[in-house]
Amino acid sequence: MSQDKPKTGPAPTGGEGNREADRKYRNAATDHAQSGRSEPAARVAEEALDDEDEAAELEQAEEEGKGRAQSTHDQRGEP
Repeated sequence: MSQDKPKTGPAPTGGEGNREADRKYRNAATDHAQSGRSEPAARVAEEALDDEDEAAELEQAEEEGKGRAQSTHDQRGEP
């Protein structure tokens, strides 16, 4: 005979639409955007796109990644 009691109250994760997690994420994203910490990486990326050879390499890598992603979706039967 089982002694399990029915569970009551919210799920430990808060379920879908977890407002606290959403609030924390939005605050962290805003703080990061306003901090300027991503500016050096953005400059490096911009310079990479200005270099024709590196830009071509990045475009090729992007296409390969898209192909792998599409292949994964096809295997799962996803659109």
